[in-house]
Amino acid sequence: MREKYHFIPNTAIDQQFKATQVEVQNRFVMHKALRKQSSANDQTQMENDLITRVNGSDPHTIMHTFEKNYLNNGGDWGNFKIRLQSAFPGASITFRPFDGYEEVYVTLPNVNFSENIGRVELDAHRFNLLAHQPISGVPIYQRRGDPSPTPRHYLLLPNGSFIRRFVTRGLSGDDGMQISVGGVLRAHQSDQTAQVGEVGGNKHGVGTGAVLSQSQQVLSHTRGWGGNKRFISTGVSNHAVFSTRGLPFTSMYGIVTVDLALVPLANIVDIHTPAAASAILGIPAASILTNEHHVRPNNLAGQQYLALRDVIRTRELLIHGTIPRVAIQCNSPVRGTLLAVGFAQRTSENAEAENIPAGFPPNITAVKTDHLNYLEKHSNKRWHYFEFSTSTDCESAFDSIPVVEGQLKVRFNKYTPLRPDGMV
Repeated sequence: MREKYHFIPNTAIDQQFKATQVEVQNRFVMHKALRKQSSANDQTQMENDLITRVNGSDPHTIMHTFEKNYLNNGGDWGNFKIRLQSAFPGASITFRPFDGYEEVYVTLPNVNFSENIGRVELDAHRFNLLAHQPISGVPIYQRRGDPSPTPRHYLLLPNGSFIRRFVTRGLSGDDGMQISVGGVLRAHQSDQTAQVGEVGGNKHGVGTGAVLSQSQQVLSHTRGWGGNKRFISTGVSNHAVFSTRGLPFTSMYGIVTVDLALVPLANIVDIHTPAAASAILGIPAASILTNEHHVRPNNLAGQQYLALRDVIRTRELLIHGTIPRVAIQCNSPVRGTLLAVGFAQRTSENAEAENIPAGFPPNITAVKTDHLNYLEKHSNKRWHYFEFSTSTDCESAFDSIPVVEGQLKVRFNKYTPLRPDGMV
């Protein structure tokens, strides 16, 4: 289920086998291209269906269809190997397995020997170290046989899995404010003990204050229980990502690139592949193919299943705790176009927040707004955000807001990501 493999041809072979070698290599290339096209078509279909919602379609049904297709359209080495063996009438193709790869042998009619035409690299064995390491102290890998002068970079996690070195992060308001003052990105919750909003019922079967395992913390994060997100989500996909309600994740605060080589590798939790997500959440990925989009009764196992579906679709890498500023790569604007107003929780807050735009100077209007429905734990404020088309408008709006005891107002920047060599 979504196995990874690629063919690397041997360079020194008998010329009698060259045509077969080329055809085998072409079939690998075509096989990968067709899989990628199928995944792209499935993504487009999901996006279109979620936007149009034909006949009032349930977004969960639409997303579940995509998730099943995503799993079914992945690589299946055993199946493809059988297809290769039957694709050359008159010739015999056999495979000799080794640890992490298989050698490919061909026997031709009227030729009294077999030739090793190449090898199929499997899963983690597909990677080797870059010849020239770009940074000190963290080994950077590439896919074996990558002919590109700037191959994609990968990192090896302590658990033995490989991940992309560069990922993206759609910023939150707190992220944007932190980057604008040179701070770190920080998870919403730093306490690793169970909180009231994540225990009992169909949630964790432990008492408040119990130390949660990594798997339990990931489940709380993916299900959003009580806002207890102890990780910072990053994405490896270039496609649009949709929430559990079928809405696209969009950020009015901008997007940045994160260089994971500058993040402690022990803090990175990989849930972007079906195998990795299954290992963390304790639910087989294949259950998505056999279950409905919801599982009843709504117990802890049902919540684990919904979390699995979500991460299969969003393809996340999670960073525990914080992301250092040095790991964030982005274009920085000259001046800010974003304005945040933070209130301490009180009964009059909603009315005060709604009245903020009324106090802006004439002809100055926010092009986007975002109002948090929870207290941000680091500042103990509920934030209300406004985006303006120019920094001048933002500055005028900022100046128009009176200073009130217990209230904060902050101007900050909107960022766009850089794409360094190795991000391909």
